[in-house]
Amino acid sequence: EKYLKAALVGRGRVAQKIHDLTALLGDCAHDYPLLSPMSRDVDLLSQYAVLFRYPGQTATREMAKKAVAAMRRCRDEIRAALGFKADAIKRRRTFP
Repeated sequence: EKYLKAALVGRGRVAQKIHDLTALLGDCAHDYPLLSPMSRDVDLLSQYAVLFRYPGQTATREMAKKAVAAMRRCRDEIRAALGFKADAIKRRRTFP
């Protein structure tokens, strides 16, 4: 969410005060068309954000692994679009 909002603000656009990743990705589409392939991962993360935000539902280990993998892919794509160096991205991945 924060990276998508940073991408918008970086282009002089107003970032909506929402948590809907799918909507935020849509807002970024004009300025960052190469991010559109992330929509599947973003949809998954948005579902999980709502489903597991409040008590009563829990994720399985497999669901958590899928969410973390999707988050990492999205983070890396957005960071690259924002101009972060690739080596900085790889270095960050070494942390647990």
